[in-house]
Amino acid sequence: MSSLKDILIQQGYSEQKVQLASDVMRTQYTQHKKRLEYIKIMNDISNNYQKPVYPVGPIQPLVMIVDDMPEEIDITTGMPFTGKKGYLLTMILNHLGIDRNALYLTSTIKTYKQPNEITEEDISFSLETIQKEISSVCPLYIITFGVFSYRIVLQDKTANIQDKIGKMENYQFFSVIPFHSLSLLKEETEKSNQLKKEIFHSLKQTFDTIKQNHPEWVYDYVLSQYKQTN
Repeated sequence: MSSLKDILIQQGYSEQKVQLASDVMRTQYTQHKKRLEYIKIMNDISNNYQKPVYPVGPIQPLVMIVDDMPEEIDITTGMPFTGKKGYLLTMILNHLGIDRNALYLTSTIKTYKQPNEITEEDISFSLETIQKEISSVCPLYIITFGVFSYRIVLQDKTANIQDKIGKMENYQFFSVIPFHSLSLLKEETEKSNQLKKEIFHSLKQTFDTIKQNHPEWVYDYVLSQYKQTN
C-alpha cells in the first residue's frame, strides 16, 4: 500500500513541499498533544486540592520558574507569585527588563500550606506533577527558588544548593539555576536586603546569559502577544 507521501508525489507535488507539509502536520500534532497533556495536569491539580494554585505562562516557555510553595493570598487568585514574593519577583524582573508574562510560573506544592502541614502525599504529588509540567511545556531553563523546589525538579531529596546559588547546571534537556527562597526576602532586615542584592545580581547574570544564548527570545514573545491582540 502506497503511503500518503508517495501518493502526493505521484499526483505532481514536489517532494520538498510534501516534506514541508509533513513537518508542519507533525509539529501541529505534537503541540496539540502537549496541550492535552497540559489540560490533564490542570485537572489533576483541581482533583487533588480544594483550593488549588495553578501554573501560569506560555505553553512552550524558554524559562520556567518554580517556587517552593504558594503564599496564602495565592489561593484567592488561583495563581502563583501574587503575594509579597510575587511583588519582589516582579520588581526584580522589571529592573532586568523581563516581562513576567514571558515566563512559566509554578510551584511545587499546588496549594497554600504551613511547612509542618506538608504530607508525604503532597511531596509525591509534587514530584509527579512537576515532572509532567516539565515534560509538557519543555523549558530550556528552570529557575528554582528554595531548596525544596530544587530537590523536586532534580528528583533528589538530598540535593544541596549552598554552593550552587545562581550557577547554571545542565540536567536532562534543560538547565537548572537554583536560588534561595524568596520567603527570605520578605522581611526588611539588613540580612534580607543584602540577600536581595545578591539574588538581583545573580538573576541579572542568569538572564543576561539566556538573552545572549537566545537573542530572539524577547522579540518572539512580543510578536506572539501582538498576534493574539490583532
